[in-house]
Amino acid sequence: MLLNRNSCLIAALTALYFCSFFQRFAIPGPVFGDLQQHYGLSGAQLSLLGAMYVAIYAILQLPAGGWIDRKGGIVPAAVGGVALLTGSGIFLLAHHPAWLFAGRAVTAVGDSVMYLALLKEVSRRCAPESFASILGIVSLLASLAGVIATLPLQSAVRHWGYFTAFGAMWGFTLAAVAVFIFAFRRDSIASAPVATRRLRLLEVGKRLRNWPVFLAMALDYGIVFALQVIIGIKFLADRQGLGAETASRYLFIMLTVSLVFLVGAPAVGRRWCGNRHKRFVIAGAMLSIGGCLALLYGTVNPLPGWLLVAALSAVAIQGGHIPMATAQLKGLNPPEDMATVGGLLAATIYLVIAVEAGIIAWVLDFFPRTETGYPAAAYTAIFTLFLSAACVALACAWISKEKCPQPLERG
Repeated sequence: MLLNRNSCLIAALTALYFCSFFQRFAIPGPVFGDLQQHYGLSGAQLSLLGAMYVAIYAILQLPAGGWIDRKGGIVPAAVGGVALLTGSGIFLLAHHPAWLFAGRAVTAVGDSVMYLALLKEVSRRCAPESFASILGIVSLLASLAGVIATLPLQSAVRHWGYFTAFGAMWGFTLAAVAVFIFAFRRDSIASAPVATRRLRLLEVGKRLRNWPVFLAMALDYGIVFALQVIIGIKFLADRQGLGAETASRYLFIMLTVSLVFLVGAPAVGRRWCGNRHKRFVIAGAMLSIGGCLALLYGTVNPLPGWLLVAALSAVAIQGGHIPMATAQLKGLNPPEDMATVGGLLAATIYLVIAVEAGIIAWVLDFFPRTETGYPAAAYTAIFTLFLSAACVALACAWISKEKCPQPLERG
C-alpha cells in the first residue's frame, strides 16, 4: 500500500503526466483544420509536426530512463515540467510555423520524462502484486487528458477560440508544475535509488526476452496513436463523410475504450487470471487485426455506425494494455531497471509511431488532395500498413515470455 506522503507524490506526478499527455494528443489531431487555416500548413506538414514530436520523445526515452533509474523520478519530473511549460507557451504564442515546430520540440523534451518518472516512483513505492493495478489507475487519471483533447477540445476551440482553449491548459500546467516543485523539492535526496549506479540501457537491450513485448505493444499502440492523433479525423471526414465534430465523437469513444481497459484489464488479471499478463496482450493483438480489417474495408465503402464504433473500439483495446505489457516486462527484469525498461518500451513505441507518421505524410503527399479530400487509394495504403503491423504484433505477442508472480488467491 502507498503511504500518505507517497500518495501525494504519485498524485502530483500524475497531474504532470496529465499535462504532458494532453500535449501529446491535442496536436495536430482535433485542431488539424484550425492549424491548417490559421498557419496555411498542408496535411503533410502537420503530419510531419506530429512525427517530429514523437521522434524527439522516442529518442529521449533512452537517456531519460537511465537518468531516472539513477536519480529517481522527482528531479527529472521537475525539469520536465519546466520544459513542458516553456514549450507549450512558445507554441501558444507562435506567429510563424517555425515557432510551432520549435514549441513542439521543447514540449516533447518535457514530455519525455513524465511517464518514466511516474513509472519509477510507482514501481518503488507499491507492492509488486498491485503494480499493474496502480499503474493502470494513475494512467487512467492522466489519460483523461486524452479524452479532453478530443471532442471537448474541439468544442472549446469552436466556442472560445484557439488561444483561450490552449491558454487554459497552459495555466493548469503552470499550477501543476509550481505545486510539484514547491511541495516535493526536498524529496529528491530521499528518493534517489541505491540499487543502480550506472547506465543499464545496453544490458536491458541485450535481453532478447524483452523484445517480443516491446514490438507487440509498439506496433499495436502505433496504430491507436496514428488513428487518434494523426489521421483519424481526416479518414472519418474523407471516407466516412463525417463532419469534424461527429468524427471527434467517434475518436472520443475510441479513447474512452482504451481508458476503461487501463483499469479493467489489470483488475481482471489480478482476480481471475493469476496476474498472467501475456494473454491480454495476445487478445488485444487479435482484436486489433479485426478492427484494422474492418477499417480497411471502410476505405472504399462507408461503414454503418455500429461497425465503425466496433472497429475503432477493437483497435483501441490494445491501447489500454500498456500497464499489462509493463507488468509483463517487470517480471522479466530486475526492479532497479524499471525506468530503463519503460524508457526502451516507450522509445520503441514512439519510434514506430514516428516512422508511421512519416509514411502517412509521404502517402498524403503522393496522392493529391481533391475537393472531397484525399482519395480512397491513399487510405487503402495507410490501412494496409496498419493491418500488416497488427499481424506482426500478434506474432510477437504469441512468442513472448512471461515470468509470473505467485498467483493470487481467488475469492
